[in-house]
Amino acid sequence: MMVRRAQTKDATDIAKLIARALAAENTGADSTAALKSGISRNLVIRRLARWHVLVSEHEGTIVGTAALEANRVRMVFVDPARHRQGIGSALLTSLSELARRNKLSALEVFSAPGAVQFYTSHGYLPVGNFTDRGQTTLLMRATH
Repeated sequence: MMVRRAQTKDATDIAKLIARALAAENTGADSTAALKSGISRNLVIRRLARWHVLVSEHEGTIVGTAALEANRVRMVFVDPARHRQGIGSALLTSLSELARRNKLSALEVFSAPGAVQFYTSHGYLPVGNFTDRGQTTLLMRATH
């Protein structure tokens, strides 16, 4: 497995990965459909231009992605068939290293309920709840 900076040629595979990951979540049909409808190759390309987007690749296949927008961790998704294989941890570690190189003292992430334990295991602590379009997430912060 290799973590690298995402490229424009990866946009379609990233969009498909995110759609698969969202479809596998237990967030309810309405919210999953709404989230999936907003994921497209063009959206990913726009994110590539503005964020530092990473992918995890295994044997030429993108199996995970994560991004850093200023001090905010975004778009952390792992192929559902590849959960619990260290992919998300490798991506998060790479983002933390990037943050340190850029002299960011803290990172924040809006965590879905099912990911709180994952972020906690990486040193993130709850800061507060955030609700957007009926979805409540937990704002978490890690300091370096």
